[in-house]
Amino acid sequence: MESGGSERQTLNLLRGIDRSAFAPELYLLYREGILLGDLPPDVAVTDYWSRHAQPQWNWPGRITSKQIHDLEQTLVSNKVDVVYDRLFHMALVAGPAAKRAGVGRVATIVSPPRRDLMATERRFVWLKRMALARSYRSADRLLAVSQGTADDAADFYRLDRSKIEIVSSPIDIERIDRLKRDTWDGTAPRVNRFLIVSIGRLSEEKGHRCLLEAFAKLLQNSPHPIDLHLIGDGPLRLELKQQASVLGIRENVVFHGQVANPFPLLRQADLFVLPSQYEGLPNALLEAMACEVPTLVSDCPGGIQDATQRGDLSRLVPIGEPIALCKAIRDRFDSPESWLSKTGPARKYIEQSHSLGQWLKRMESIFMQVGAKSRTLRDQLL
Repeated sequence: MESGGSERQTLNLLRGIDRSAFAPELYLLYREGILLGDLPPDVAVTDYWSRHAQPQWNWPGRITSKQIHDLEQTLVSNKVDVVYDRLFHMALVAGPAAKRAGVGRVATIVSPPRRDLMATERRFVWLKRMALARSYRSADRLLAVSQGTADDAADFYRLDRSKIEIVSSPIDIERIDRLKRDTWDGTAPRVNRFLIVSIGRLSEEKGHRCLLEAFAKLLQNSPHPIDLHLIGDGPLRLELKQQASVLGIRENVVFHGQVANPFPLLRQADLFVLPSQYEGLPNALLEAMACEVPTLVSDCPGGIQDATQRGDLSRLVPIGEPIALCKAIRDRFDSPESWLSKTGPARKYIEQSHSLGQWLKRMESIFMQVGAKSRTLRDQLL
């Protein structure tokens, strides 16, 4: 339960789902993460690794097989009606487990797999691709967070595109509006300086190398005093700090690490930047739009076109081009009017198209339909 987008959407679901109709439980591989403390007290948590040790002898697929068996036993013993999974890591486990247990399943694909799977997995990728294709085909309902993600998944896994439903991720605007009024307790922004904020895991696909290079070019001849604040942690943190030092911009870049509440800083930002190589439907971008902050995003595969309404609500730049990114950032401070004019419509779009309440109702309806089918089959077997 780290602070990634899917983990936060899972938390939204566990907080908001109708308790008169559902009794939610959470199954994790690892019982860890910054969001664990935010779980509702009535949500029972089961995790794999606190009850299992690493096997003395391992071979490809052994641990996954054990996790599938453990989840299957959990579903049966807890008399679960519906399984819901996000992220392909859990789909590898949830698909076979739900099928063996005879439990209905809803799965969500959150990122374009042609980029996501191929970029994050290094071993036995073709086997995982085949297993994921089977897993997604076996789901009772298959969802995707954006049109681009659904199209890519259908092609990559050879799925029937007509069976993939688009259910965009929600934003809890009321919670954001409340949290952004809190006091920022991290490193304070320097006064009389423009503030750029980027939120995301410090990993290759998020494009921070390109952002630092663009920012260094910007500082070489910009008349504006500007600082860059990065919120998030990940495997590239030390490397990115070293890059900032080599580029001579270390004193202008603040690395905050993971932050439970980034909104007091985000609302102060003059610009939010998301330089990703691919995205499903980026929560951080939607949250920045909800905070009425001007946004700059790489026009990457996935859900960026959906989220920005084809660039009407944000400035788009090509992927991995620091010069283009630098020019766009400079334009934000040289010609602010066109950027600020997008913030009001962006907030309105979030309110209308990414309502948490509407999302919860739709998910509850899907779970009801799948759960009813699952219960009917179970009753017939009994």
